[in-house]
Amino acid sequence: DDRYLADNTNDTVKQGYQNFNPNLGIAYMATKQLSFFANGSRSFEIPTIQELYNIDFLGASYNKDLKPQQSTSVEIGTKMLLAGGKLRTELSVFNIWLRDEIIRYQSFEGTAYADNAGKSKRFGIEFSAAAILGKYLTGQFNYTYARFLFTDYFTGDGIHDGNQLPGIPSHVFGAG
Repeated sequence: DDRYLADNTNDTVKQGYQNFNPNLGIAYMATKQLSFFANGSRSFEIPTIQELYNIDFLGASYNKDLKPQQSTSVEIGTKMLLAGGKLRTELSVFNIWLRDEIIRYQSFEGTAYADNAGKSKRFGIEFSAAAILGKYLTGQFNYTYARFLFTDYFTGDGIHDGNQLPGIPSHVFGAG
């Protein structure tokens, strides 16, 4: 609701979103030390206020063409307890298919924009381990391999299918 009308411009915008996002998961405990799991879900992510407005040196304008991004994901994995329960590991593989992925970019003139990038596919493998190393000491390690690619995205600059999404590393390590 635009309450600043001194500029003689009514920038009032009404926007609503609605979606059904089912999620289904199953786990099977093969033994006390070994379990398997699988998950499937759909999600719906609406644009943020910053993404809905294009900002340049003249001010802000509402981007009414920006759509929410939607995804379908599946994940399978296993969890294991080893060394008498002192070591816990988890390994999972996931795929995420996104439609209308929201990307942000900035023009050479400094205008910040958000746009829908068609489709992308995200594939990843995650591994984590946590160990009890002593009475007051634990250790953790995790690793993620990520391959996040545009699968249906074109701009005035050309077709970007097969390009990796910017700003997302292919390998992430963590330890503590």
